Amino acid sequence: GHLLQGHPDAFESDLGPLGAGDVHAREGTLCLDEHSIVVLFVGMSEMQRTWYSNILSKNIDALNDVGANKVRMLNILMQLRKCANHPYLFDGTEPGPPFFDGDHIWESSGKMVMLHKLLSKLRAQGSRVLIFSQMVKMLDIVSQYLRERRYSHERLDGTIRGDVRQAAIDRFCRPGSETFVFLLSTRAGGVGINLTAADTVIMHDIDWNPQNDIQAMARCHRIGQERSVSTTSYFLRGTAEERLIAYRLSLIHI
Repeated sequence: GHLLQGHPDAFESDLGPLGAGDVHAREGTLCLDEHSIVVLFVGMSEMQRTWYSNILSKNIDALNDVGANKVRMLNILMQLRKCANHPYLFDGTEPGPPFFDGDHIWESSGKMVMLHKLLSKLRAQGSRVLIFSQMVKMLDIVSQYLRERRYSHERLDGTIRGDVRQAAIDRFCRPGSETFVFLLSTRAGGVGINLTAADTVIMHDIDWNPQNDIQAMARCHRIGQERSVSTTSYFLRGTAEERLIAYRLSLIHI
């Protein structure tokens, strides 16, 4: 495969305005035998920028210490990655109680702004979508958003027992099914599942090990898939996620 660099504003122009704040997209496309991989870099929301700065400020001593405890550094990295996904992953950040639905669910996260635009476009063109995240609580937030938008969806993660899991897969894959989205945790949805009813994969976050994500992407790119498949991954610009994607690319030699 080869990486094709798109115009910085190409994806934004195609999707329409991405919303207020520093939320813009940069696109690259990797073509692999009827499977295109789109990589987008988006900006933080105001809430994300505040929380990200606070996390860095509180841990500045460890970040400047070459010999810092590895466990502590991994914990800081996890906090930064949670912030990159959605600030509501931290207790006390969501408005309430009482809690209420509304645009704040997607406007508070640069990634969710992008997801909001992507799903609107994908719905209009008749696509069916798999959304992967490593974080079960992130799936909760996306599920809340999908319910509010009245997007039909199924869900599979490590907390769902086998019979319920298979029933969800069967509903999504049956002929004539109009279920739009299937939410999956990256680990639970990575092996032994065939979801070729979908033609689009969205990786809301990525794993340190690229093989876990490759297995996840293969769910809808298997024998029996009759349509071309696309995978979109998005990352927060200027954050720890940029370091992670650079590390990942070095592992798979793109």
